[in-house]
Amino acid sequence: PATLNAQDSEVSNSPVAAGSGINQSVSAPVVNVNIGQPAGTAQAQAQPGRVAQASYQRPPRANIAFCGTDTIAIQESLSGGGGLFFQHDNGNSAAVVQFSNDAIKGAENKEAVVKAAIIYRDGAKELLRVIGSWLGQDRADVRLQVDSSHTLIIGFILGDDFCVLEKNEVFGHRRQFWVNDLHRLGKPERLSALVRLTAATSGYCFFEGAFEVTTNPLKISNPSAPTADS
Repeated sequence: PATLNAQDSEVSNSPVAAGSGINQSVSAPVVNVNIGQPAGTAQAQAQPGRVAQASYQRPPRANIAFCGTDTIAIQESLSGGGGLFFQHDNGNSAAVVQFSNDAIKGAENKEAVVKAAIIYRDGAKELLRVIGSWLGQDRADVRLQVDSSHTLIIGFILGDDFCVLEKNEVFGHRRQFWVNDLHRLGKPERLSALVRLTAATSGYCFFEGAFEVTTNPLKISNPSAPTADS
């Protein structure tokens, strides 16, 4: 007798095909279809918690830093109308603070033009608020190039008085120039000077710190900086 393979041939006009009470089980072939996925999708599924992040590079900026305090002798240059102070052995004893614009390794650095506001206090009482004067500079703002430094004059002794310089901008004869106004604070035994360095144009604050000044003898220190005895 002929053997019928239901998987190979079509069945017609057959009692089995027509249904004569015989139960027939025909297994249909199973086809597995594998559709390829992009490599990135497969990797993302393998690491569901990983999110790709774009690399970020910080924009260039200045790194204005406090360097130290000192007591030096300064003198005013009378050439060019005065107003320019420089260090001189025969000058007046002055308290100064030095600042720098130090380069940061691995970063793009930039220069900054800054000005200094100085607020003098006797305890909680404010005595005076000025725009400070820089050593060797005739303007109120100074250009701190990368890895350069400048020295801010906090005050000096003139006669028996502790004196402070205030820079003021003056317009005259079709030009702009700066002058120093002298303020005498008398003979305070001790006072504090709050220094705030800001960008000359935007007002961004680079530094703020208080310094302690004693006048007899003249000394200046940063109270937050460690001393040799600490």
